[in-house]
Amino acid sequence: MTTMAIVCPPRGHFSPAQAGAIELDIYDAVVHSRFRDQCIVIGRETDAPYRDVPFHPVPAQGGANKYPHHVIRALREINPGFIEARQHMKTCSAIAHAFPRTPN
Repeated sequence: MTTMAIVCPPRGHFSPAQAGAIELDIYDAVVHSRFRDQCIVIGRETDAPYRDVPFHPVPAQGGANKYPHHVIRALREINPGFIEARQHMKTCSAIAHAFPRTPN
């Protein structure tokens, strides 16, 4: 089965200590998904990400303006078959343009 990448918004924290509503929703969706083994979450680097969900950190430097660039680089390494991006139109648009043949 193909890898499914889920992209957190640039100011989110995919960690039990700092997760906001969107990151909690992503975590719950992955943990309870029948496709859990195919999922990977991409988000800004954090000291203590969730340990029971695959996580690919991207650099936090550059803020929201550089975040899409970092995410696209990570997605090219992962080469997922499906991409879901949450709550940041600049990132969503950049991903759609960078991966026109990948469902997102």
